[in-house]
Amino acid sequence: MKNYNLKDLLDKSEDVNIERLTEGKRVMTDAERERIFAMSKKKLENMKNGVSADMGEDKVNGVETYRRPVLTRFAGMAAAALLVVGGIGGAAYVAHNMKHTSPDDAVVQLATGVVTTSAVTVTTGTGTYTADTVTTANAAEMQSKLASDEEKIRQQIETVAAEAQKAYEEEQKRKEAEEAAKAASEAAEAADAAASTAEAEPTTKNNVSAEDAALIEKAQGYYGKACELYWGYRYNFSDYVEVSKLPLGFSEDDTGFRYETAYDDNGNYLGVPVTDPRIKSIDDIMKLYESTFDSRYNDGYRDYFVEYKGNVYWKYGQRGGNIFYVDSVVTDVVKKEGDEITFTVANNYDGTGLDGTAPWTEYNEFSVIVGSDGEWKIGKFKLPY
Repeated sequence: MKNYNLKDLLDKSEDVNIERLTEGKRVMTDAERERIFAMSKKKLENMKNGVSADMGEDKVNGVETYRRPVLTRFAGMAAAALLVVGGIGGAAYVAHNMKHTSPDDAVVQLATGVVTTSAVTVTTGTGTYTADTVTTANAAEMQSKLASDEEKIRQQIETVAAEAQKAYEEEQKRKEAEEAAKAASEAAEAADAAASTAEAEPTTKNNVSAEDAALIEKAQGYYGKACELYWGYRYNFSDYVEVSKLPLGFSEDDTGFRYETAYDDNGNYLGVPVTDPRIKSIDDIMKLYESTFDSRYNDGYRDYFVEYKGNVYWKYGQRGGNIFYVDSVVTDVVKKEGDEITFTVANNYDGTGLDGTAPWTEYNEFSVIVGSDGEWKIGKFKLPY
């Protein structure tokens, strides 16, 4: 059996190729040809006379056994090619050899792409097959070839996907590196700015400017003065102005005294008479007080005095101090608004040696008012003891 390439069969479908397709076929005799012609003529006459075309005799029958191969795409291509070649070859064969072939040998059976012309061979990518050999086994071989190709494609897809993932991760790393570099650059710029500020404004060990450090040091002295004066003006007023005192008189050497007390005509307590010649009214006392404490924070000091019949009386009252008090420290400048500077004061207390109370600290604000002449007065203040 000769093998022919499918392309050659399609490109060179001439008489010589048709003769190749019919090699080994029996030639129809004259008697057989005449018999077929007579049968055809009789069938035509019966059809004209209304007789069934099925003459019931001399039927040409025959069907090859049909098997549906499980073909893949390659098998389908091969079968389609065989079908085309078989059709062309069969038509040429009938036209050219009608005189020499018998009806039985002239039958061409088409069955889902399988042509019964056994002489034709087809060459595909997986091998060379005839129509008779294109079977389920061949299809399995072709399917294996296809599966191999699909596996290669799948591997190529996986390779591309892996490369894409790698590229994405590298891009993410690049972005992260850029962000880190940007953050480092910003931090360096901030550090440079801080260094420049530090050079322009000298600071103390607590990162306080030299100017604020000087203010804190001065405020520390004023806070101590405020505590002393407030305690005196409120509870020991006689240390600053003359008031009426009476000797205790327990002995000739006794220097002790007691305050004289006065009452109004109705017997209501007035206080200790103020005998200082500088004091004629409560306004005089307030002027004295406000020479140290600013008027906007007089804390109701006027209420500690009363006027009666041209005289001023001090509402005497004494109390003990906070025995846990240790000291006070001005720590920092809070704000500067207009003529007022506000500080933070840490007031320290300790009861370890008294009732065993552990040391603690309380914070409050203390302010000073800066006059036009630069002198300070005590503003916001709270006695810490």
